[in-house]
Amino acid sequence: MRKELTEKQSAMLTAIKDHIAEHGFPPTVRHLQELFDFASVNAVYQTMQALEKKNYIRRVEKGLARGLEVVGWRPGHEETGVTLPLIGRIAAGPAIAAYEDVAEHILVDPEIVGSAGDFALHVQGDSMIEAGIHDGDIIIVQRTEQCRNGEIVVALLGEDATVKRFFKEKENYRLQPENSTMDPIIVAADDPDFRLVGRVNALIRRY
Repeated sequence: MRKELTEKQSAMLTAIKDHIAEHGFPPTVRHLQELFDFASVNAVYQTMQALEKKNYIRRVEKGLARGLEVVGWRPGHEETGVTLPLIGRIAAGPAIAAYEDVAEHILVDPEIVGSAGDFALHVQGDSMIEAGIHDGDIIIVQRTEQCRNGEIVVALLGEDATVKRFFKEKENYRLQPENSTMDPIIVAADDPDFRLVGRVNALIRRY
């Protein structure tokens, strides 16, 4: 769920939407400074950064004043969801090469989005079928390196990625499949090639 906006943040978001609806493009930082009678552009940037952090706007062209979009909204349409990048495929089987290219963007329910860093991934393989995650499913991932025992995570092993249930043991990390025919992946706790990418928050299945 996205965090609520302050009165000032809500007013700026409305101003951005109104400008896009009227002119077809976002307002400049200078326009927003004058509109809200801010003493400097820094106040505008701070408010915009808060909106971005809370996943209400997205910078699509960094460095350009008009290079932003309102997440999950188009002029003349009610806001119905949050847009997340859908990144390639990830293994639910043996670890496979992780592709960081954005295949597309998808609109999802704001209730299943945890933070601005969330993203979506295609699942490939059947090692998590007993957890209800099947080949071809889309998982919603909250980007974090802090995961608790028993959570389903996305982990990197060198340049390879996999989705498994995570357990921290005395000297190892155990990546446990949810398929009784498969063995866990055991990784040394000091392995420099191991990194947690995030926890799985939700699943989407297309028919």
